[in-house]
Amino acid sequence: MKLKIYLISAISLLFVSSCGDDFLDQEPITEPLSGEFIADELNLSSLVAAAYQPMRWEFNPIYGDSYCMTYLYTDVRSDDVIVENKFFQPHSHGFENFSDQTVTNINVRLIWTKFFTGVANANEIIQGLLNADESALDPTIRDLAIGEARFLRAFYYFELVKNYGAVPLFGDNPVDLGSKDAVSRKPVEDVYAQIESDLIEAASLLPTTQTEQYKATRGAALGLLSKAYLYQEKWQAAADAAQQVIDLGIYELEENYGDNWKLSNEYGKESLFEITYNNDNSGGSWNPTAQTSLTLQFFAPNFAPTLLAGWSYNLVTPELLNAFIGEGDTERLNASIMQEGHVFDSEILEGNGFSPVPIGFFDTWINSVDSNGQRYGDDFYFSLKYFLTPEEINEQTPGLQQSALNHKVLRYAEVLLILAEATVNGASGNGQAAFDMVRARAGLGSKPLTLDALKLERRLELATEWNRFHDLVRWGDAANEIEGFTMGRDELLPVPLQEILLTGTRNDGSFVLSQNRGY
Repeated sequence: MKLKIYLISAISLLFVSSCGDDFLDQEPITEPLSGEFIADELNLSSLVAAAYQPMRWEFNPIYGDSYCMTYLYTDVRSDDVIVENKFFQPHSHGFENFSDQTVTNINVRLIWTKFFTGVANANEIIQGLLNADESALDPTIRDLAIGEARFLRAFYYFELVKNYGAVPLFGDNPVDLGSKDAVSRKPVEDVYAQIESDLIEAASLLPTTQTEQYKATRGAALGLLSKAYLYQEKWQAAADAAQQVIDLGIYELEENYGDNWKLSNEYGKESLFEITYNNDNSGGSWNPTAQTSLTLQFFAPNFAPTLLAGWSYNLVTPELLNAFIGEGDTERLNASIMQEGHVFDSEILEGNGFSPVPIGFFDTWINSVDSNGQRYGDDFYFSLKYFLTPEEINEQTPGLQQSALNHKVLRYAEVLLILAEATVNGASGNGQAAFDMVRARAGLGSKPLTLDALKLERRLELATEWNRFHDLVRWGDAANEIEGFTMGRDELLPVPLQEILLTGTRNDGSFVLSQNRGY
């Protein structure tokens, strides 16, 4: 029987739910959708919205108390962010020290499920429309839906290949999940080839702007394509795709760097694509249908008795702070890292003695040496990019620890830095000018574009935006920069043990799903 492309155990666990202002919870689907069903514009609209939903996932209880927040498998694995409380969620802390990053870690499995859910939801659309009667649906609507679905499938596979390497690869044709070959891992090169193909077609089908701002556009597809090329060291292709984004003429750098993370400036002129979070009046953050983000809760301090009651589980490292200071990068530092003395635009925080942040506050809260080992007792700091004032929480979010602030996936500044990196590695293009534009916005002067200068610029410009770990890995710098990192193993997450067991063995007794090296 041909099944919807849900990977093994995920078949009974995943669901379709709308990504608009209200969710549509539906029963799991295990048969291909009929042409009549998907050709209905209302049904198709719900399916497209559902395909965006998995990227919002931050918590899902299907495997226990498990998380799949983006920062967990990116910056926490780098030298920029830590899990500050040593006893908080051991399966989360394992992403930082690597030794607990195991095949049975429930977060590792949830991340796998998150992205394959996205692949499944995107394939529901692609396969359904390719098999539907073309005359039954307006061709403009059909092409737009296919374009979005191809962008999303590429997005999810890009996350999978970065974090797991070779993975099962599901394309435009339904497969029999009982076939061992169908669920076996495919070479990284094949995964990237599908990512490239999907994004090229998506860019040809998507408009430059969308009425519903959370949806993918041509610029988003071209921007992600340039990044996928960059990760493969296809320097000229990366430069060309980045230049195509520039040539669209619709993106600019924000004049004020910090404006990128204001609730009042979501989908700003610098943003190519964002993970959208909305005010979820149901307050349902602790499930995969949530429309709000938990990131504020994990990064923010507890400024009691104000409305801000963050848990400060994740902190910025002194190494990142010192990188800003060493470059004289005051503007981006003040928008990225909260230090003692920081002043907020908040009457509530000011009235309660937290603006400016009191001297000594960090010593008694996150850096206490008297915490009996629960805290590190070192010079750590709070991130500002996901911070909301009590006024913003009160007016625009449903609860004390939930956030409606979008997460930036791709900004124009990164496109400029992709062009710069590609040219420093031999591609043609004006990478120096692109590099200087990013620095000038930060109030910094021009300097020669070298690989070392580019690496530092990416760290500062994209601080705590979920790029640092994978940058260090692709540059070959991870073992030198990240404490506890083992070369040859820690570049990738392990394939979840339960997925390996559920796919079974081949005739020779070997597992269908092979494991990554070192696990």
